[in-house]
Amino acid sequence: MASKRITYIDTLKGICIILVVFMHCELPDGDSELATQIGNALRTYRMPTYYFLSGIFFKLYGGLSDFTRHKVNNIIIPLLFFNLLSFVGCALFAFVESWKNSVPFQFEWTYVFDILYRNDIHLKPVMPLWFLLSLFWSNIIFYVLKKWLNDIWVAISVLCLAIVGYLLDSHQIELPWFMVSSLTGLPYFVLGHYVKQFGWLEGHNISRWMGTVQFFVFAFVAFLLARDYTDPESIGNVGQFLFYRYVIPFTSVLSLFLLCKSWPRRVPVVTMLGRYSIIVLGTHMFLITYLNVIPIKIFGTANITLIRYALFLMVIVLELAIVPLLRNVFPRFTAQQEFFKQGWKLAWTHKN
Repeated sequence: MASKRITYIDTLKGICIILVVFMHCELPDGDSELATQIGNALRTYRMPTYYFLSGIFFKLYGGLSDFTRHKVNNIIIPLLFFNLLSFVGCALFAFVESWKNSVPFQFEWTYVFDILYRNDIHLKPVMPLWFLLSLFWSNIIFYVLKKWLNDIWVAISVLCLAIVGYLLDSHQIELPWFMVSSLTGLPYFVLGHYVKQFGWLEGHNISRWMGTVQFFVFAFVAFLLARDYTDPESIGNVGQFLFYRYVIPFTSVLSLFLLCKSWPRRVPVVTMLGRYSIIVLGTHMFLITYLNVIPIKIFGTANITLIRYALFLMVIVLELAIVPLLRNVFPRFTAQQEFFKQGWKLAWTHKN
């Protein structure tokens, strides 16, 4: 039986994925200190919220095999699908460009493995897919911890793993398949899990006034204090790492969570994009990569800011058509239906 959807959680997911698209359109634009600080503040919401939301939906299921099957259905199958979709799309564009310019067609089939390597990605559209691979490992790691440890030792272990991730990152030591990102993202994942476990999803309601006020208070704090925690040079030691990477993002994520909870009704566009955020995640970078020529032709190259905002709006509008198309045509490849049923049997070869 499908679980009941929580509308405000879909809205929270929608805000998160819209911020991701906003960032990938290189916004906020500008080299000013103000633009930099806004970007740093938005960073405390963006990917931390995505890990947080994933932690909310964490379940042990019926054992490791069943748990892994669910994660393959919901993470790995979409990852492979959107990676292949991007690969084919990029190859087609490269072929058209070579034909138009009468030059030899050059495209390596090995680019299909780009997603496995952070520092050697040839195809820009696949870049956001790193999160799905990282999220898969976060789920596996947390499953092992929850299965064998009590809550106190889970918290201690997650903190230690996050520090290990920081040390590896600060020494520029890359583990394969985005494992370092999984380690540093794990605390946000755990925060989401315990928010659900403590009953905050349905209980502890707050008024719209209180939810709105607390959000803007903490947003102002994030604006004043946030740093680029992804840059090891901006974080001097472990204490600063914990403060800028977790304390501030935790308050940002929780304040945004409470804001959405205090306004529980559906928000047009935002809630819909949130419900199918995995489709937006897998397709928006392809649109950004190949459609940026349109606003450039319309507005010229003089006003970069206008071009980027126009591209952002164009991508959001196009996603409103792409989402239902892929949802309906490829439901098992976009985490809308099971790809593997119990026993790892292909879903469409057996009756439901």
